[in-house]
Amino acid sequence: MTIVLRLTMAALVATLAMPAAALVYTGTRTVGVNTATISITTDGSFGVLTEANITDFFVTLTSPSRTTSVAYADQAPQLSGGGLSASDRHLTFDFASDGFFAMLFFGRGAYCLDGAASAVTCLGQAPSETVLFFGPGGNVTAPRTGTAIIASTAPEPASWALLITGFGLVGAAMRRSGLLQPR
Repeated sequence: MTIVLRLTMAALVATLAMPAAALVYTGTRTVGVNTATISITTDGSFGVLTEANITDFFVTLTSPSRTTSVAYADQAPQLSGGGLSASDRHLTFDFASDGFFAMLFFGRGAYCLDGAASAVTCLGQAPSETVLFFGPGGNVTAPRTGTAIIASTAPEPASWALLITGFGLVGAAMRRSGLLQPR
C-alpha cells in the first residue's frame, strides 16, 4: 500500500471518528418588507430538531422603520412538532408539518415559522412565516407552503484543509507514478 493511500485512509478514519461538533447556520429571510437575519447554533444533530438541540441563536429583525435583536440569552426558542430539520448544510422548515418555531423576546420582537397543522401560531395564521415587532405596526406575516431553507452552514476551515491536502496528495502520487509528467 502506498504512503499516499495510507495517509488518505488515516485522514478518513480520523474524520469519521470525530464527535458531532456544533454547527452554525446563518441566513436572511425576507417576509414582505421586513427581514430576519438569522444565526442559529445547534449541537450538531441531524434530522428533526427539538429545543434541546438549539444551543444558541441571534436574530436581527428589520422593518422600514424599526430594527431590533433577539438572542438566546434573552429567552430560549420555542419549538414544537416536527417542522424544523437540520442537515450538514441546511436548516429547513416544513410548512406542511405540525411544527412551530419561534425566536422571540417579549417587548422586542419575534421571528416565527408556523406549520399548517400546528396547534400554536405566532399570529393565528398558518402555514406562515412572520417577522413580528411588539407594539404598533411593523408586523408582517406571509403565507408559506412546502419546505424552505431557513439557514445554511459554511464549510469549516478544517474541511477545506483536508480537501486541499487530499488534492495535493493525489497530485503528488500521480506525478511520482509517471501519470503526470512536468514539462
